[in-house]
Amino acid sequence: MMKRNSLALIALATALAACGNGSEPAATQAAAPVRVAVVESAPAIESLRAVGVLAPADEVRLAFKTGGVIRSIEVVQGEQVRQGQRLATLADDEIAAVVSQARAVADQAARDLARGRALLADEVATREQV
Repeated sequence: MMKRNSLALIALATALAACGNGSEPAATQAAAPVRVAVVESAPAIESLRAVGVLAPADEVRLAFKTGGVIRSIEVVQGEQVRQGQRLATLADDEIAAVVSQARAVADQAARDLARGRALLADEVATREQV
């Protein structure tokens, strides 16, 4: 019985402690000030910020069959050009290296074909292998 009374007393004390913290109610606290303005028509902001790309309307994009490093430019910006006129010259060092490599591969293929035909003539290789 004593244990039951102790538990009841603890529960009552907890409930009373949770009921309030001793401060004033929220209704009596000071209200925050509010500003009021009249709606009216006005011009839009004079300056406008925008992000974009600015390019002339008559710009022409050029395309080339071969890419590379430009060795020289033959025309001046803004100058009129005519059809067939050379505009620029590419440095052909890289192109010459690729051409040389392609010739070496073609020579190797020709030697392999000649060797295969000789083996076919000696009946050592088949036509599918050649």
